Amino acid sequence: MIEKGAVFESIFNTTNKFSKDEFYELIAYASTLDNFKIKIMKLKKEKDKNTEVDNNIIYTP
Repeated sequence: MIEKGAVFESIFNTTNKFSKDEFYELIAYASTLDNFKIKIMKLKKEKDKNTEVDNNIIYTP
């Protein structure tokens, strides 16, 4: 989780001075934006698809 926060702050470098509450407010607001939600669903769908493919691979030593 710390790594994900660091990635966010590296992209939006002005947020590094935000308090925990301000940062939470920003993320909560972003989650209400339609394009943000659409992107999350696309990423999740792609991850689920990749996981399904990985689960069908037979690994042999």
